[in-house]
Amino acid sequence: DTQRIIHLLQRAGLPVSGPQEMAAEAYLPHMMRDKKVLAGEMRLVLPLAIGKSEIRGGVPHDVVLGAIADTQQAQQ
Repeated sequence: DTQRIIHLLQRAGLPVSGPQEMAAEAYLPHMMRDKKVLAGEMRLVLPLAIGKSEIRGGVPHDVVLGAIADTQQAQQ
């Protein structure tokens, strides 16, 4: 499903990765202004399969930053 979703996003002309020059820590202030933030807690929409997702709260910031950094490294 992951590759299929990526392919669909690319076909729609949408980005599938963030800017490589942007440090992982620079994402956090933007994410904290997102409409999914509730009572100061970041909530993430995690895709499970095509047409199925889950909203998760309570994910520590260091875990989010680690995932962003790992993704950036994998894309190099």
